[in-house]
Amino acid sequence: MAKPRNSPSSSSDRRQWERIFNALVELMKSQQSQIETLVDDRKFLEQYIHLQHDHFSSRARFLESHIAQLKKEEAKGRKIQTAKVDLMVEAKQRDVLWYKKQYELAESDLEDFRVCVEDLSSQISELKEKLITGEAGKSRKGVGDSSHGDNSKEEEWCMEALKGDLRKLKHSYKKLSSKKEAEVSSLLAEKDFVWNQLKKMENDYITALKSRKIELEHANEAVEKLQNNLQNLQKSADEKDQMIAELHSLAKEKDDTIAKLRDDLSKLAKCTIGKSRLSKENSESASQTPSESNPRKSSRKRKSESTEQGTTQKHKRRLSDDSPVTGASAPVHALVRCSSRRTAASASMERPPLFHSNFKKRPLNL
Repeated sequence: MAKPRNSPSSSSDRRQWERIFNALVELMKSQQSQIETLVDDRKFLEQYIHLQHDHFSSRARFLESHIAQLKKEEAKGRKIQTAKVDLMVEAKQRDVLWYKKQYELAESDLEDFRVCVEDLSSQISELKEKLITGEAGKSRKGVGDSSHGDNSKEEEWCMEALKGDLRKLKHSYKKLSSKKEAEVSSLLAEKDFVWNQLKKMENDYITALKSRKIELEHANEAVEKLQNNLQNLQKSADEKDQMIAELHSLAKEKDDTIAKLRDDLSKLAKCTIGKSRLSKENSESASQTPSESNPRKSSRKRKSESTEQGTTQKHKRRLSDDSPVTGASAPVHALVRCSSRRTAASASMERPPLFHSNFKKRPLNL
C-alpha cells in the first residue's frame, strides 16, 4: 500500500490547532487571573466604601450630637446670664430705692434742722433784746437805792443764765450743723458712689451683651460650617454609592464578557475536536484509497476544500458576531485569522483526495 500524501498536512493542521488551543488556554488562564484580581479589587473597594460610609455616618451623628449639646449649653448659659442680670438689676433697684428713702429722710431732717435753727435764732434775738433792755434800765436806776439792789442781783443772775443758755445754744447749733453737714456730705458721697456703680453695671451689662452676641455669631458660624460639612459628607456618600453602582455594573459586564469568552472557548474546543476527528478520518480514508485520482475524486477534492473554507469562514463570522470587541478577545481573532490563512494556504497546495467514494454513506460523528 502506498504511503498517504496528506499525512504531513494533517499533522501540521493538528499542530496548528494544538498551538491555537494552547494559546487560547493560556489566554483564558490570564483572563481568569485578571478576573480574579478584578473581583478581589471589587471586594476591597466595596469594603473600603462601606468603611468610609460607616465612618462618615458616625462622624455625622457625632457632629449632630455635638451641635445639639452646644445648643443646649448655649441656651442654659443664656438663661443663667439673664437670671444673673435680672437679679443684679433688682438688687440695684432695691439699693436705689433705699438710697432714695435715705435721701428723702435726710432732706426732711435738714428741713427740721433749718426750722430748729430759725427758732433758735429767733430765741437768741429775743434774748438779746431783753439783755439790751435790761442793761438800759440798769443804767437809768440809781446805785444808792437799796430796794432795787436785790432786783439788780437777780437780773444779773438772769443775764448770766441767759448768756449761758445762749452759749449752749450756739454750741449745740454748731454741733448740729456740723453733724448735718457731715450727714449731707456722706449722703452725697453715697449718691455718687451708687450712681457710679450703676454706670459701671450698665457698662458691664452692655459689654456682656456684646460678648454674648459675638459668641452667638461664632456659634452660628460653627453650626453653618458643620452643616456644610454634613452636606459635603452626604455628597461624598452619594458619590461613593454611585461609584459602587458603577462598579457593580462593570462587574456585571465583566461577568457577561467572561461568559461569552467561555462560550467561544467551548465552541473552539468543539471545532478543534471536530477537526481532529475529521483529520483522523481523512488520514484513515487516505490510507485506504490509491495514490492516483480521477476527475470525480478531483471534483470531490474541490468540494471538500470549498466546504472546509466555508466552515472556516462561517466559524470566523460566528466568532466575530458572538465575541465582544474587547482587549481580551483581540488575540483570539488574531489566532483565528492566522489559522484561517494557514488553512487556505494548505488547501491551495496539491494533495491527494481526502474522502473515499463511499464517504457519504458513512455517518460523520461531530
